[in-house]
Amino acid sequence: MVNKKMFIFFIMVCILILNPMVFAQTIGTNEAQQDIKQAEISQAQGDYWESVRSYSKAIALDPGQVVLYKNRGNVYYRLGKYNEAMRDYNTAIALDHSYLDAYNNRGNIYNEFGEYEKALKDYTQVIAGNPKHAKAYYNRGIVYGNLVQYEKAVADYSKAIELNPLFTDAYNNRGNIYELMEKYQEALKDYEKAIQLDEKYIHAYYNEGNIYAKLGENEQALKFYRKAVKVEPHYVDAYNNMGITYAFMKKYQKALKWYGQALQIDPKYTNAYNNRGNLYAEIGNYEEALIDFNRAIELSPDNAGCYMNRADLYEKIGQTEQAKLDYKRAVGLDSKYIKDVPLKYQY
Repeated sequence: MVNKKMFIFFIMVCILILNPMVFAQTIGTNEAQQDIKQAEISQAQGDYWESVRSYSKAIALDPGQVVLYKNRGNVYYRLGKYNEAMRDYNTAIALDHSYLDAYNNRGNIYNEFGEYEKALKDYTQVIAGNPKHAKAYYNRGIVYGNLVQYEKAVADYSKAIELNPLFTDAYNNRGNIYELMEKYQEALKDYEKAIQLDEKYIHAYYNEGNIYAKLGENEQALKFYRKAVKVEPHYVDAYNNMGITYAFMKKYQKALKWYGQALQIDPKYTNAYNNRGNLYAEIGNYEEALIDFNRAIELSPDNAGCYMNRADLYEKIGQTEQAKLDYKRAVGLDSKYIKDVPLKYQY
């Protein structure tokens, strides 16, 4: 039975959304200034589309003001409108080839698109223009992590920390890289430093719990997951991993409790259905296991692991045709699962 354990690699891209008030003095017309002010107010209130409209009015009145394109691009970024944000950052760079903030933010878009080489180029451009730009090192570290160039990622996070010793996210992300490199003690030190800087930094608690779970120190893992949910009572990933940990400890009722808690908070949380299905299958409650696997697949029809788990269940209860179909679907979605398919289903 495949028992997928989820580890969150926390990534927070630093987009330079600076206070537009700083730039109000550069705006050339009174009417444009009014639109800028309204854009700032709308952005602060979370009314991002109204902010976009106001920035667009200001740009129409004063199209040569570079900062307006960058600021509107930042709002588009918050809206998840990456193509529109990219267009605005490109315009800002075309108007001012030395505008480092626009290069940095365009790098963030390239990272979102998975165009990592272009992202690296933009972040490196920022660093060349300002070698003390901690966020550019941080963002480039993220890209190196995505490219599995872990040593370079560590080097960039370390440089970001050198430039800004209070950079909590950089400690957390460097810890994530150390975890992937199986340098668990270094990872724990970074998570502890992040917590020292911010005692409400839930991701560091969660990540530290994951390390202890990997090391088989289940009580310690639970201790840190509990700390995470104490700070954020709706942290479903922590509840899910509490369930996983209790399942490893053979404390099945407690595991079911925490999977249930995760699903009460988020009824569409695929991982909890999948993991609870594994637990039900392990304790012989096949009917409930099938219900959970069906729900997981309904929510995430491209999740190969869910099909593998349901296939294993079908195999266990003698429904070989259904098992054959699910094994085929799982391998079609992710070929790595072929090694887990029983030989009789591989022909």
